[in-house]
Amino acid sequence: MKPSAIFQVMDLARRAREKEFVFNPLFVGPPGVGKSQIVQQWCKQHNLPFIDLRAAFLEAPDLIGFPSIEVKDGRQVTSHNIPEFLPTEGEGVLLLEEPNRGTTSVMNTFMQLLTDRKIHKYDLPKGWIIAGCINPESEHYDVNTMDAALRDRFEIFQVGYDKESFLQYMKEADWDRAIIDFVESNSWQYSPPESIGNTAGVKYNSPRTLSKLNAARKAGIPNELEVTVYESILGKNVGMMFYQFVHDSQPITYNDLLKSKKKALNKLRTFSDPENYKAGHIGITTRDIVENGEITNDLLAEVVLSIPADMGPALIRELEFKRKLTAGTLLDQMITNFPEVKKYFRQVLADK
Repeated sequence: MKPSAIFQVMDLARRAREKEFVFNPLFVGPPGVGKSQIVQQWCKQHNLPFIDLRAAFLEAPDLIGFPSIEVKDGRQVTSHNIPEFLPTEGEGVLLLEEPNRGTTSVMNTFMQLLTDRKIHKYDLPKGWIIAGCINPESEHYDVNTMDAALRDRFEIFQVGYDKESFLQYMKEADWDRAIIDFVESNSWQYSPPESIGNTAGVKYNSPRTLSKLNAARKAGIPNELEVTVYESILGKNVGMMFYQFVHDSQPITYNDLLKSKKKALNKLRTFSDPENYKAGHIGITTRDIVENGEITNDLLAEVVLSIPADMGPALIRELEFKRKLTAGTLLDQMITNFPEVKKYFRQVLADK
């Protein structure tokens, strides 16, 4: 399922908890696609506390609570102190982060927590949801095997990378424009860890990897360090690809057309050339014109004549829809009789 569907699953888990049912979602997917982050975002959206319990850091006594000796009815008895991180009231989310990286004793302790919502005499408050996030159990990850009994205590959801969800997140979070274009134009495409192998210069890249690139570009990378930083974050091959994208192949924006029309139109023609065809780049340009531009008819004519013939009518239709123009306008004529309008545009530009 898409990472964005985690919100709906968590909504379901909350409704189940309100009815006092045991429903423990476990989100399984490759690293860096946003599993844990989305669970945290869900908590923020609902103003709920969030406890991140990392199995790899724990030993069984950390969960059970360290023992202390008390005297009761004239004899010494052992009791366990409640760990500080366990909640005692209200509602929230207890996230078991990578439970399959825990030791066998830790995973066994999770079993009672997941089934009975308790550990010895400690009871998890009724409003708290237990969820988990793990990487798949394969040779690509240093994880332990969760046996059938432990897995059966979870409701398992497979999570994969989704381009559209990632693009929406980047735009809402105001990421660096070059990175958004890098993904949207398909210059960068996600590949799972198992497809990477041990090829020299190749590094696993995920949305989390690109978030590091975003942080670096937002912080401001000195020109002389650009290649070094890109290769460090993305690996040599993708790092060089991104450098070339930024300096040579970045899609044209509406602002580019306004600031340096001649240069921008030349790049559009290059992207439209069958030998160097970049449909994704041109699509980004036309989308940006529709979203951000009150484009003049003269400039629109030059753009239409610079891009592939099949993209011109689509751009005009989207502009007409955006402007909500009535029939009989120039744009309406362009849609209904596009070949003739192209001839008209060429003549207009030739007369200038």
